[in-house]
Amino acid sequence: MCIRDSYLPAYGLLMAVLRGGVSGAFIDTSYISAAVYMVCSLLYLAPGYLWWAYRALVVSLRLLSAVILVSFLFIATDTFTDFVYFFVANGVAYVGEREYAGVAFYYIYFIASPMLIFLLCHETWKMLDRPSLKAAVFLMLPVFALFLSGTRASIILSLCAPVFVWMWHRFGRGAIALILLSIILAFTALLFIDVPIVNEMFGAGEQSNATKIGYLGSYGEIFASPQVVLFGQGFNAHVWSPVLQNMLPEGASKTELTYVELLRVFGLFGTAMLVFLLAFLSLSGKVAKSGYPWIAPSIFLYSAISAINPYIFSSNGMLLIGFATAAIAFAPSVTTLDSLPGESDNGTLASDGL
Repeated sequence: MCIRDSYLPAYGLLMAVLRGGVSGAFIDTSYISAAVYMVCSLLYLAPGYLWWAYRALVVSLRLLSAVILVSFLFIATDTFTDFVYFFVANGVAYVGEREYAGVAFYYIYFIASPMLIFLLCHETWKMLDRPSLKAAVFLMLPVFALFLSGTRASIILSLCAPVFVWMWHRFGRGAIALILLSIILAFTALLFIDVPIVNEMFGAGEQSNATKIGYLGSYGEIFASPQVVLFGQGFNAHVWSPVLQNMLPEGASKTELTYVELLRVFGLFGTAMLVFLLAFLSLSGKVAKSGYPWIAPSIFLYSAISAINPYIFSSNGMLLIGFATAAIAFAPSVTTLDSLPGESDNGTLASDGL
């Protein structure tokens, strides 16, 4: 992990120097800062740190869910709105409405909202292992919080992720094939059934979709060069690449298409390293043997929605991926977990803990 984290930033800088030089404002820093976050996950090597990190992750995400729900109540009743706009004024939340096919959805989006995918998978797994009213209440927290976050991905995940986790809990990695088959059947059905909200969410005319589709022609020009496909453009290509400059708004260095951007920056060699890591975290048999089996479906879902959202190379993404990597590599065995105070055999805390 450390080799990869130091290799990719160094490789990106090297390619930047060789291809166009590191001239102009160097704002393409997310990959470098992401590597720093990943290196910090080495702290989990210290005895007990991983377990406390798990506790902190779950508690903080439950608090975030509660804050989103309270914010919704204050907005809906038009009371204590200063509480909500405190977060907006400090740049950690965005509040508004989104409309699809005439139906308005609340948009209460915190910077850390994508991390709720992990909490949703954790609470679903815990509910499946030990059903109880308390577990059901904790499960509803991220379900409603994700729905209220208002993005298409979060709305869909709030409704579908519990079913996917149930499939994973029941069938293991075979859940991926089942969910892909379900998606194919669902989209086939939509060809014959008119569902205005779904059609507008996924239609080519929707503003966000149209923007992403518009990128494809420009990417075609960039990847027309075999050199770019193999080795990438490196960092800061928005300074010297006219095609990339025309794609991006002012102040941006990359698009939201995460994996296409990986290929553009690092080429096939660099991209393969990260894709392998994400696949390993989701599909490795070590996940099921760790004390944190819910990590596998959560990484899979997080990686899936990151394809069209810039979630991986961020503090959120690196925190979660670093935790997942450490959990699989350094987590004690299930037998050892039995000896940890307040923790159950599936890596979650017993009723007197979380």
